[in-house]
Amino acid sequence: MGKRIFFVMLAVCFLLFSLFFIYSFAMSHEPVPSKRLVENSVRDNGLHIFGPVEGAFLHTPKNYGFYNDHRFYVVEQSLGNHEELSGWYAVIETGEALTAEDEAALQLYAKKENPLNGLEYKSKHKMRVYQNGEVTKEEWLLKAVFSSDEDKYLSFVPLANPGNSGFNLFAEGYKKILDF
Repeated sequence: MGKRIFFVMLAVCFLLFSLFFIYSFAMSHEPVPSKRLVENSVRDNGLHIFGPVEGAFLHTPKNYGFYNDHRFYVVEQSLGNHEELSGWYAVIETGEALTAEDEAALQLYAKKENPLNGLEYKSKHKMRVYQNGEVTKEEWLLKAVFSSDEDKYLSFVPLANPGNSGFNLFAEGYKKILDF
């Protein structure tokens, strides 16, 4: 009788420990938006999964990126799990060459603030932020490349104020979106 109670108690403890471990693991990992759900939300098919994107234009800084040949989509990382956030996303169009006017504005800004040292600007991109299907913000972004140690990183920063944060793409982002 004593052995049965011991094994039952041992099994209950093991079950509780296993449930706690699974719960802890699930809570420590951010949910990844479903590609199909994102394609339905942004009304575009054939998207490729990019990965995590840090950004300042959406509800939270933890975002997730998807792209195709013409657009880069940034959605809330919790898309699909929190319905109130599922209508938020940003669309970044393919780049255009920087004009002489853009270059002059960047040089003036660099002289005034000087946060631009070490950044290489590749192109400018039209960005629209959508909430529930309606455009809430429209802005030009600069695609900026910068190096840290031996890795290169890519950011989309506001053209109007390049010192402000925009969207940051990490090492793999540099390789996937460099020619975008």
